[in-house]
Amino acid sequence: MKSSLRQKYFEAINTLQLQDGATPNEIKQSYRNLSKKYHPDLYKGDNGDTFKEISSAYRFLKKHPEPPEEVYQSTSNHTSTDNESDIDRRRSRYWAKKAEEAELKEQMYAWIFSKGRIIVFALIFLNTLLSVDYMLPENTAESDIKEFKYIRQRSSRYSNGNEFLYDLKFRGGQKIRIAHTNGYSFKQGEQFKVYTSPIFHQTTHVISLPNPNITFYQSFSVFKVFGFIIPLVFLGTFFYFYGIKNNDYRLTILLILIMSGLIQLGLLLSV
Repeated sequence: MKSSLRQKYFEAINTLQLQDGATPNEIKQSYRNLSKKYHPDLYKGDNGDTFKEISSAYRFLKKHPEPPEEVYQSTSNHTSTDNESDIDRRRSRYWAKKAEEAELKEQMYAWIFSKGRIIVFALIFLNTLLSVDYMLPENTAESDIKEFKYIRQRSSRYSNGNEFLYDLKFRGGQKIRIAHTNGYSFKQGEQFKVYTSPIFHQTTHVISLPNPNITFYQSFSVFKVFGFIIPLVFLGTFFYFYGIKNNDYRLTILLILIMSGLIQLGLLLSV
């Protein structure tokens, strides 16, 4: 069993063109370089046989990254003590490299998370304001259409017909994108009652003053369609600070939170 492991390790190391005692990062880097060079789409010399050998060697070394002691044993006439000392030195170098890599990785994570903490606190503040803005009573104002623009036609999400998307801009500065199916014809100067949130002034819906039965709602906004991002940010923040200790997972959550914040800022600035 040991002889077989030794042989496979030695063959895998040679296939990846490494020296015994190579670190996991060295193994991964060599695999990446060789797999690019000998990928069947680029290298036509052996119908992909070399690429298969490289992949097989990498899979083995991922499971057995530490060199077996037999690899270090020399076939020359060294004494047993010399062999043991050589093994210890080489194993010490191997694990010293691993410890150094782990320390550098921890330092990198510490730097990222120190900067990320500021971003997360800013997102908490933003989403707290959004939550308050959503719950407070809306502001109302009467205004007329300054300009309107037909965007496109799309299939209705609620019926078998089509929806017509329009951007409306009012003289009071309010904007709204609406989707309707009743073929309503807008007119410049037409009067509407406009409802907006009190903090970020997001238009939620408008009601026609000549015909109060006609109401148009915002098609999408930081509250409509994308409103799920607000609880997502709070949930992600909890896991970022308290729920998850694995650095790789924390980094993934941080990236998700940053993307969520960018979406929200884009919506606040565009609508």
